[in-house]
Amino acid sequence: MLSKPVKTSAKEGCGVSFSMSNHAEFRAHSSWSGAKTDALLMIGALDTDKAVKNDRSSFVEGGIFNGRWVSSGITICAGDGVRLENISIKHTVTGIHVQKGTTADIIIVNVVGDKKKGSIGVLLDSEGSTIDGMRIANVEIGVKLRGSNNFLRDIHPLYTCGNNDIYLKSYAFYEDVHPDGGSGADNYYDFCYSDQFRTAYRLLPGSKSVFKNCFTMWYSDYGSEIGYDCESNFCAYVMGTKINFREDSCAVHDTLEECKASNGGSNCPASNYTNNIYLKMTEVSGSGIIEFRITQDYRTSDTTYKQFVVEYIRGK
Repeated sequence: MLSKPVKTSAKEGCGVSFSMSNHAEFRAHSSWSGAKTDALLMIGALDTDKAVKNDRSSFVEGGIFNGRWVSSGITICAGDGVRLENISIKHTVTGIHVQKGTTADIIIVNVVGDKKKGSIGVLLDSEGSTIDGMRIANVEIGVKLRGSNNFLRDIHPLYTCGNNDIYLKSYAFYEDVHPDGGSGADNYYDFCYSDQFRTAYRLLPGSKSVFKNCFTMWYSDYGSEIGYDCESNFCAYVMGTKINFREDSCAVHDTLEECKASNGGSNCPASNYTNNIYLKMTEVSGSGIIEFRITQDYRTSDTTYKQFVVEYIRGK
């Protein structure tokens, strides 16, 4: 049980190697003295003025990091190529935070958040990090990117917070601007899966991110369903992506409660799917490309994306 974060040094030669059994656990105590954004393990949080950028000597493997709804999981404050592998993180405000100026390789790490507003699976402020094989649940945002040139493969954020205000602002992948400069544009997504989040991918203006073999689905009717949300123009490259809208999605109301309230307790009979949007844009422009698109045309009235389509496969 921890009442404050475990912090390691950023000095050269002071890297750490944690190797834990699968069920060994770092657990926050009810008397946790840190902020909720403070993590149970903060790598390179001490002696940051003596940090060496190319020090690659920190490794964390195995174990459970349980924030018990009062802390975050793991923060990488300093280090280059810090490796996290085979780890379970649960009940955290932010599962993993890779800070600006660091890089990380995150492999087979699962995150379960605290199921509250503001919860994030992974906050990626770095440039050049890799995440490979991750499942995320109980969060408002699956992966928030405020750094560029990161590679994400086989990432599966699953929305599990219910049909409420959290859903309306839920994103599986969210590109954002870092408060100290830089942005989350221009990243690489391969076989990433948005599951039930209202919006699958939120892109920054001019973002040239690459999406390959990604897919999106909604299994519950919580209202509007959005594939790609562009703050303005669309400049990304999307190849072989499947957007699978629900056949019985409401086309008028944003939430299931609004839908049923307007129709005597039953889903309203709207059938034109105006709230199912493949590509949401505030400015219909850009150099983006959509290639080999796979979706059901009749489940959306959105036609904006079609001007960016090079070639696509029509769903049945």
